[in-house]
Amino acid sequence: MAEKSTFASILDKQTAHQDSPMGTALGKGMYKAVVVLKNPTTDEVYIDPTGRGRLAAYVPALDGNPSNPMFFQHASATGSFGQPDKEGTVIFVFFAEVGSVTDGYWLATSQQVPDIVSGGSRGNPHISGDGQGEGVFTNIGAAKATPTTINEAKAADEDIKNSERNAVTAAQGTYSDYVRGSSTASPHRDANYKIPQLPKVNGMRTPGGSAITMDDGSIDDTGEIHPEQIRITTQSGAAIILDGGKIGRASCRERV
Repeated sequence: MAEKSTFASILDKQTAHQDSPMGTALGKGMYKAVVVLKNPTTDEVYIDPTGRGRLAAYVPALDGNPSNPMFFQHASATGSFGQPDKEGTVIFVFFAEVGSVTDGYWLATSQQVPDIVSGGSRGNPHISGDGQGEGVFTNIGAAKATPTTINEAKAADEDIKNSERNAVTAAQGTYSDYVRGSSTASPHRDANYKIPQLPKVNGMRTPGGSAITMDDGSIDDTGEIHPEQIRITTQSGAAIILDGGKIGRASCRERV
């Protein structure tokens, strides 16, 4: 007998969920759910073959578990799309009809640390013996690996590993170029000034690392100006940059 498609079996599970007493506990509230990409017991892979962004996930508050996930459709703003690609990602889900476990939708992911800078935002380099932060590069910032937890985000720049993207900017000749190389355009930049400011940075980043970053610019405690800038960057490092410049003079630079 031929095996069912990767997502077919989870659809079958919905029939079983229909008869579960859990259905009577459902309201129209929001729940936290945990994404499951592969069944830990059977190794069945849960990937939506239609590419519509449907996810398999379980709801801990409803006694769910990774071996018996539920199926959630993607609810998003018209024209936008994006879905998590990491096992264990926390998403927010809701049920459109009271008591109907087959009418579930996922709306957003729970994000501990904003990550919208392709290749990581600039900071003081970690001294690892590869030349970054030493010699002629002593006072040159480096793109840092993006923290994945709040505790990592609180660590000093010097303790956070340098991003692998630095090899790309070095090859491009833009490692020390603060316009075309690394960027400080991260949402936690302005929030961590001695006198915190509301974040001036918005954007989006794909799981692979391509990003669109929009920075309205700010001035930090030392008086350094972080200019307004828009970046469209691929995961491999090619970028188109609109840079407002330190005195507001508009310019357009492209690096491929």
